[in-house]
Amino acid sequence: MKRIPKIGLALGGGSVRGLANIGVLKVLEGVGITVDAVAGTSMGAIVGAIYSVAPNALSLEKRALGFLSSKEFKDIGLEFLRKDSDLDAKLFARLAGQIREKYIWSVGVLRPSLIPGEKLERALDWVIPDIDVSETQIPFAAVALDLQSGEDVIMTDGSLRRAVLASSSIPGVFPPVQEGEQLLTDGGPTSIVPVRAARAIGAEVVIAIDLRPELGTDTHPASGLDVMFRTDDILRFRYNESQVALADIVIRPDVGNIHWANFTRAPFCIRVGEEATRRQIDEILMLARGRGAVTRAWQAGRQALARVWSRRSGEPVAPE
Repeated sequence: MKRIPKIGLALGGGSVRGLANIGVLKVLEGVGITVDAVAGTSMGAIVGAIYSVAPNALSLEKRALGFLSSKEFKDIGLEFLRKDSDLDAKLFARLAGQIREKYIWSVGVLRPSLIPGEKLERALDWVIPDIDVSETQIPFAAVALDLQSGEDVIMTDGSLRRAVLASSSIPGVFPPVQEGEQLLTDGGPTSIVPVRAARAIGAEVVIAIDLRPELGTDTHPASGLDVMFRTDDILRFRYNESQVALADIVIRPDVGNIHWANFTRAPFCIRVGEEATRRQIDEILMLARGRGAVTRAWQAGRQALARVWSRRSGEPVAPE
């Protein structure tokens, strides 16, 4: 029998959109796919760390939703940054939104970050255990960007809490994390879908969850600042596209253009993660079978179908 390949996940970030990773994990578990390595960036690092410590997707979903409703998370104050398209359609709310954005810009220019890092740190301490990264049940890596060297940093040892904190410290919103000579921030700009990190920790087959919003072509910059933002978006998209192309399978949940801080859409994001994975489950199972003869995933999926047929026909399930 051929050796079973190690299956790894590259969990994309995007704050609330990153919760679609939970839906992916629920479906993979449902057909018996065993994950051998997990790499995550930003919200993908938070989800990946929790799952790697205790690999149970339903428990992960409950814990994540509990985290979002906790006092610790609400104390961060991210709702202030949220844009609500329904409200913004109203004149007063549009005006309020403009005032809010001008205030955010003025604060962001004058201070190192909009929100003190201690708030994010306290919230993560509530949901991430105080262990070393190397102690997780599934090999795990969090990805951050070193502002000193300009290099991606794949964190596979040291404090799990610090690794996730660094990976999820959104530039401008939270301050960077000092680790020795490194000054670490959210890895999203260069590694929003950390395929290379998944391979670095042993994955031979990488399933990437790409949660980036569409780049779009209907754009009409109204100012020099708009042009700067647009070019930055293009550079990020192209750089990350080259990494996504290294994955064996790419799952793209249809999260649309949900604002990253709109955490009221968490259940929706989880659901679309499930739906996108179901649409590709045959492809995933076939890849697993092709890389390692009859793999654990294929066996589990086949047995699940056999049990369904047994219940319908009354015939016993044939042993493997």
